[in-house]
Amino acid sequence: MEPWKLVVIMCFCLVMRAWFTIGTTPYLDDYIVVQAGQALFSVSLVGFAILQFNLNRAKIKTILGKLDCSALFSGLGMGFILFLFSLGLSAVITFLIAQYDLATAYRVCSFHAEPYGSQPFMSVEILIYVTASVLLPAICEEIFFRGLFFPALANKRTYLRSAVICSCVFAMLHFQMLFNVLNSFIFSCIACCIYASGRSLHYCIVMHASYNFVSFIFQHYFDFHRTRSIGHLSAVGDWIPQLAMLVISIACLIALGLRYLPKRAFWTREPLRRSNFHPAHVYGSASR
Repeated sequence: MEPWKLVVIMCFCLVMRAWFTIGTTPYLDDYIVVQAGQALFSVSLVGFAILQFNLNRAKIKTILGKLDCSALFSGLGMGFILFLFSLGLSAVITFLIAQYDLATAYRVCSFHAEPYGSQPFMSVEILIYVTASVLLPAICEEIFFRGLFFPALANKRTYLRSAVICSCVFAMLHFQMLFNVLNSFIFSCIACCIYASGRSLHYCIVMHASYNFVSFIFQHYFDFHRTRSIGHLSAVGDWIPQLAMLVISIACLIALGLRYLPKRAFWTREPLRRSNFHPAHVYGSASR
C-alpha cells in the first residue's frame, strides 16, 4: 500500500469519528438518532472500501472464504475472552488514574452511582441497538480492516508491522477516551493475528460481534463494573473481580497464541503455511 493511500484512510477514520461525535452529541437523549448515526457510521466504511479497494461481490466472497462452523464457536469464545480482558484493562487504567485524581477517574471512565434504566430484552429499542451497534460494526469493520486494509498493508510489510499500523488506524476510528483507544488497539492486534494465522474472516466477525454483544448485555443489565461511588476506585480491593478476569484472559490469550500462532512468520515476510490469508486478495499477486 502506498503511503498516500494510508494517509487517506487515516484521514477518513478521523473525519468519521469527528462527524459521529459532533453529529450525535446534541441528540444523546434521542435513541433512534444515535443508533441511526452508528449504522450510517458503519455502512460508510463499506462505501469507502468500494472506492478505495474497488470492493465488489466477488471480492467479498473471496475475502470471506468458506463458512466454518467450528470457527463460529471459537469466535464466540474468543469474543468473551477479550471482553474479560477489557474489563480488567479498564480496572487497571481507572485504578492508576484514581491514584492521582479520583474525580477525573470517575468522570473519564464513565462511572455512575445508579444503574442505568434498561429496556425489555426483546423490545424494539434493543433490537435496533443490536443491529446498529453490535452486528453492523462487526461485519463492516472486519471486512474493511481485517479483510482489506490489513492484507493491503501486508503486501509489502511483515505481518506484525501491518497489524500494528492497522490497529493504530482502528483505534483512531474508536477514539473516545484513553481506555477505548488502548482497548481497540489491542483488540485489533489480536484480530489481525488471528486472521493471519489461518482463521477465516467469519471467525473475526463472530468474535467482534460476540464481544460487542456481551459488552452490551453486561452494560445494560449487569453493570457492577461502572455502577459504583467515587470512593470505590482507588483501592486494589475494589477491583479484585476485574483483576481476576484480566489474569484469566491474559493466560488464555498466551496459551492460544503459543498453540496456534506461527511466531516466526510474524517477524518476517515468510508466507503462513496454514493460512487462508492472501494479500493478493486486495492488490493482486505480490512477491513475498
